[in-house]
Amino acid sequence: MVAVICTGPLFDGRGQAAVARFCQDAPRTVAHASLVQVQTNLNESILHPTPYYETQVNIHPVAGGQQVDDRGVIYGHWLEGTGSRNRTTRFRGYWSFRRAYDYTQRHVVRLIERDVRAMIARLNG
Repeated sequence: MVAVICTGPLFDGRGQAAVARFCQDAPRTVAHASLVQVQTNLNESILHPTPYYETQVNIHPVAGGQQVDDRGVIYGHWLEGTGSRNRTTRFRGYWSFRRAYDYTQRHVVRLIERDVRAMIARLNG
């Protein structure tokens, strides 16, 4: 007769908890990096910044993750370059959010690497 004993994180619930924690941590990590990138883009673009707009850019929880937005500031679309006034004026916008999105998409694997390593350590523990 042969007895098979299965032990470890995959069998005692710790594995599921490690994956669940990763699913919470990774979106926060990516959202924080996106926020930093938006702020960096704004700091590099705006010649005479007023702190109000930049203080409105923040991370908000949404269904399935996190979102970086400007809380609907009335002139946010104009600053971004997506407002109706951008078509009728010379100002084309800073594209701070779009550039941050592109940056995040290009670097997402590197951004969540620490979270992946932490999950693997929990799975191996």
